[in-house]
Amino acid sequence: MVEKYGEKEVTVEIIDRSSFEYFQEIRTIFLKANSRLNSFLSDGVLSYQFDEMNVTILPIANILIARSGDRIAGFIAMLDNYIIGIYTDNASDSPLVDRKLLDAARQLYPTLEVNVFLKNLKMVEFYVNEGFNLSAYKTSLSASETMLTLLFDPVESEFDMILAPTGENSFCA
Repeated sequence: MVEKYGEKEVTVEIIDRSSFEYFQEIRTIFLKANSRLNSFLSDGVLSYQFDEMNVTILPIANILIARSGDRIAGFIAMLDNYIIGIYTDNASDSPLVDRKLLDAARQLYPTLEVNVFLKNLKMVEFYVNEGFNLSAYKTSLSASETMLTLLFDPVESEFDMILAPTGENSFCA
C-alpha cells in the first residue's frame, strides 16, 4: 500500500520475522521513539523495555514497517490484534506514519487493543482520535505509572453512534 501525503510517499509492508535485515534499524527506532514518547520513565525502565523488545517481542511479533523513500520511517509491532506499540524515527513524521501503520493494522485485524501510559498524552490522544475507547486502566508494575487499555472495535463504535442522542431531549424508541 502506497499513499502520498504532500511530497512524502509512505509505503507499509509486513516483514518476515526470520529475516534479520531490518532488526538493527527497528531497534534503533524503538530506542529513540520510546525515549521520546515516554521521557517520564526512568532510565532503568526504558532499558528494561528495550531488552524486552529485543529478546521477547521481536522474535515473535508481527512487524509492519513504514518506508519513506529508502529509509524505515517507523514500525508497528503486534501480537495478533494487540498493538505492542507504534514507533517512528522522526517526530515530525509521526502523525503521518502512525496513521499509515494503524490503517495497515486495521486491514489485518477488525478489532485492536493497545496499552498506553496515561502520561504519554500524544499517543493517548492519537488513539482516541482514531476511534479507540477506554476499556480499563491499571498501574504498570515495572514503571509504577498508570496505563490505559484502549480498544478499537468498529462494530461497537457504529452501535454507539446509532444510540448516541442527537439532541437535548432525544431518545431511542
